[in-house]
Parts: sequence; C-alpha cells; structure tokens
Amino acid sequence: MLTIFACQYYSFLNWGDMLKFYPIYLTYWTLNMQSAYHVASVGMAVQAIKRSKPFKGTVQATSVLRAIVQPCALLVSIGYWGCSGFSDTSVENVAVHGVNSIVIMLDLATTRQCFRLMHGVWTFSYILLYVTWTYVHDALGITSARGTRFIYEWCDWANLHATVMHVLLLLFAILPAMVVVVWSFAWVRDHFVGDMDRARIRREVEEARRQQWTQTLTRMLQRWNPWCREDSDEESVGSSSSDASSAGISAVLVPACQCWPCSLLFPSYSAKR
Repeated sequence: MLTIFACQYYSFLNWGDMLKFYPIYLTYWTLNMQSAYHVASVGMAVQAIKRSKPFKGTVQATSVLRAIVQPCALLVSIGYWGCSGFSDTSVENVAVHGVNSIVIMLDLATTRQCFRLMHGVWTFSYILLYVTWTYVHDALGITSARGTRFIYEWCDWANLHATVMHVLLLLFAILPAMVVVVWSFAWVRDHFVGDMDRARIRREVEEARRQQWTQTLTRMLQRWNPWCREDSDEESVGSSSSDASSAGISAVLVPACQCWPCSLLFPSYSAKR
C-alpha cells in the first residue's frame, strides 16, 4: 500500500498549471481506484483481527475494486508502453505506468484472493464508463493537457468511425485478453504454487453444495409430479423411481460453479458460500 501511495505522490509531480487535467485520464482513474482497493484490503485485514464479522458491504466493495483494478492496471501499463515506445522513462512515468501493475500482480500472487472470468463484468462496466466520459469530455469541449479536444487519440470522437472501431476493439478484444491474463495467473497460483489443501477444500464444499441443491430440486420436481404420492406402497415405489429420475435431472441443473451469474440466479446458494 505504501508503494502505491508513493506512486500516487509521483503522479501529482510536474503538472504545474495543468494539474486541472489530472482527473480526465484513465491512468489516474485507475491509479486512484487501486489506492482505494489497497486501503480497503487493509481495512478488511483489520476487521478480520478485530471483529467476528466484517461490516456490511465491505467484502463486496473490496471484491468489486479488485475485479476492476487487476485487469485495468495491466491494460494501462501495456497500452501506454506499447503506444509510447518507452519514450519517457522518468521515475514519475514509470511509477504510474509500471510499478502499479507490478504491485497489483504481487498482491494477486501472494494472497488467496479469487478471480473468476465473470468478474470481468465489473472491468467491462468500468471501461465502458470511461469511454462514456471521453465522449462527454469531447462534447463539452473541455480539452486536454495537450490542448486537444480528445483525451487520447483512440477516442477522438470527431473521427467517429475510427473511434467506434477502437472502442469495439478495446471492449471486446483487448480488455477480455487482460481479464484472461489475470484469471490465468490466479489459476496457476491456485493449482501449482498455491495452497493445495485450499483447492481440495473448495472441491469438497462445492460437492456439498451440489448435493444440497440436488435434494432441493428433487423435492421441487416431486411436488410438480402428479404421480408422486405417498399414500400407498405402490405409489411409494413409484415415488422412489421418481426420486431417482428427479435426482438425475436436478444433478444436471445444479450449478457447478460459483460465478457472478450464479450468485444472482441462486441467491441462497451464494449466501452459503
């Protein structure tokens, strides 16, 4: 966290009268989000020591910040150095376009935080919000530190066709690639260099939840089955057959993952996670 605060300090240097343009750039949006994430992580660690349960909403807020920052920090660094060609290697520039990415990847490597592909929904929403801001900025004629109407050349809305193509490439190719990189890094950590007991426990917990939902869906299918009766032995036998078939059906329907859509579709399932 102290390293990120140092990067935050360097990000304010050498602006002079142009400091008013600081808030318009994606680099500094993401750097501030990363600072907020590290502060939230420290807050979660303190709560784990001092409290039996975290404050309401703090876990979710920290998770959303993490889901945004991890891919976007890589996006900012790779995009900047890829476009600039290492033309400016000053300490200030390296701090906000390189050190921040190293810190976030070290944070991912040295913790047990999860990252699922569906977490990319938050990343996508964040970048979509920034793209919207670039349009508003251009429409209002705010200008940038370089005196141009656009913030970056790829979002010059005066050249609508090229900008739309750039935005589509960013949202549906480059950004998903960053999400996959972070997810792959977390997957390698968990399966090769992480705590193998954690992976075993996760499988056992998922199996227990799968069985729980199998039983729940079996009971639901039984209630919907007009031939399912318990008032005679013959019908009880039929009910047993129905149980088996219902269990087979529900086993297919039970979610095997813990992704973001499943947490919305199965709230009681995610509440027990």
